Amino acid sequence: MAKRGVAGGEPIPLSRFGALVAQLESVVASARQKPPDALLCFDLLSELSSALDEAPKDTIQLWQRKCEDALQSLLVFGACRPVRRLASSAMGRIIQKGDAISVYSRASTLQGWLVDVKRADPMTCSQRVNVNAHNYQKKRNHGNTLIS
Repeated sequence: MAKRGVAGGEPIPLSRFGALVAQLESVVASARQKPPDALLCFDLLSELSSALDEAPKDTIQLWQRKCEDALQSLLVFGACRPVRRLASSAMGRIIQKGDAISVYSRASTLQGWLVDVKRADPMTCSQRVNVNAHNYQKKRNHGNTLIS
């Protein structure tokens, strides 16, 4: 089975990595109604991590944007500490193995989200901690030039 590309052009092959990204998107979509199940997320992120080792760079680049979006949403919706660590680790490995330029846009997006939400809505402490922990992990993995 194949999905259509972003522009509706050529189909994107559904690999093991792609299937795990689709499952992660499903978990994130259901997290809007209730907090994500920590055990399910941990198991899924563990499999995603092992699939990253096996997947070729081309496959990772095809699914990178969707995977990054799902991981970022998982952090924003609130996840327990082990899931946050796995999600941050997976995000770093995807950026490292895929297209590295997205690290700048992800850090910028998360920082912008923190500023906007701080102004508009009294966010829960756990959500702020999740996003700050993710930014710290990126800074640790990719250097001080990313987050100022």
